[in-house]
Amino acid sequence: MRGAIWWAGGADPLDGVQRIRDQGDEDLDKLRTLLAAWHEKFEGIERTVAQAIEKAGDSGDVRHALAAFCGSNRPESKPIGNALRKVRGRIVSGRAFERGSEDRNGVARSKVVSTILSEKSAGSAGSLAARPDG
Repeated sequence: MRGAIWWAGGADPLDGVQRIRDQGDEDLDKLRTLLAAWHEKFEGIERTVAQAIEKAGDSGDVRHALAAFCGSNRPESKPIGNALRKVRGRIVSGRAFERGSEDRNGVARSKVVSTILSEKSAGSAGSLAARPDG
């Protein structure tokens, strides 16, 4: 149906969907900001949420990006950890959170990975693979 409308000269009915996602998705904006800040601060190094909060200090991009996931508007481990579990693997602006190893207390570490298109062989379409940044 979409193709028929477009072929007949009509507007693509799905153009608005992407525009709404890009402009109106507050969660997407928060995730994009956190991915960029985490990547810049930690450069692919695995961190627990508590470690990230500690390293972020009292100001800066990482602290503000972490705080955006908390109702109190200050970084708290539990809501941020819950948010990271929900968005793990979601690719935004070429980056995604990936679960890392656990610390000695069994707390999961997270890291930001970049997504790249890697060609397996000439003529293949390739596949989407993730590699750590840094």
